[in-house]
Amino acid sequence: MGFVGALLRTALSLLIPETNFPVATLTANVIGCFLLEITYDFLGRQLTLPSNLISGMGVGLLGSFTTMSTFSNECLSLFATGAILQGCIYCTVTACTCLAATFIGHFVSRLMGERRLRQSLTSRPSQEEQ
Repeated sequence: MGFVGALLRTALSLLIPETNFPVATLTANVIGCFLLEITYDFLGRQLTLPSNLISGMGVGLLGSFTTMSTFSNECLSLFATGAILQGCIYCTVTACTCLAATFIGHFVSRLMGERRLRQSLTSRPSQEEQ
């Protein structure tokens, strides 16, 4: 699954125009944090899909889609070229938005689980219908 994540990451980089600020990496990391939480919480815990599948999706697909090494390299590059403020902003924005995306992913995962539960309860025949 890592190969697919890497291809998606490359496609995202091609879709987002290059600027002085590493928007593509930030976008990949935020999306990845959101999806990783849904993968582990909803698919793994609530749907109880096989752990090998969840690990493959989390570590393989999303692990190769997100990119801590590129983030670190881009931060270092910003600092090395004298863009200290921009580097600090990038580090702060990445940390805050990725954490926020994880919390939002957790919230969405819980909503999806509650919706699934309500649907399963309403689709069961009542005692009187049996």
